[in-house]
Amino acid sequence: MAKQEYNGTMKRAFLLGMLFSSACLSPYIFSATENASMRVSVNVLAACSIVANEMQFGNYNPAEADAIRNTTTINATCTSGTSAIIKMDDGSTEGEGSSLSAPIRRMIGSEGEYLEYAIYSDNGYSAVWGGTAETGVAMTGTGSVINLTAYGNVPALQSVSAGSYSDSIQIEINF
Repeated sequence: MAKQEYNGTMKRAFLLGMLFSSACLSPYIFSATENASMRVSVNVLAACSIVANEMQFGNYNPAEADAIRNTTTINATCTSGTSAIIKMDDGSTEGEGSSLSAPIRRMIGSEGEYLEYAIYSDNGYSAVWGGTAETGVAMTGTGSVINLTAYGNVPALQSVSAGSYSDSIQIEINF
């Protein structure tokens, strides 16, 4: 009889174990699954920013027969593939007859005198950097900073008094 009781107890234990396992696993075995997709989007805008560094010519000797030259960088960043034109106005103390396409730039001194200068977009000092689409500098954005060089020239033998001279140029980027 002990063997029958043992077999019966084992059968009940086995059945209870099966029932318990089925009860625990049944939500996973009999559950349904639904899938959905979620669309993700963004609209990338054409955008540009610009930073201009100061151009310092140092010391100018009006009696010297040579012009003084210097360069500076203009840092432009545009969305990749964005076309842009960087333009410069003719300064805050432009000379008579100055225009955006042919700027006559001058620095003013403390005595009210003017010292002429020019800014070019090429290292040959032949293409004046102006304020029109034709005299501006074209570029295409890469998404990273593009460094553009501005080439400055103060012509020699200008008759001016000693002192500090300065001007301010507005630079814009059109895209």
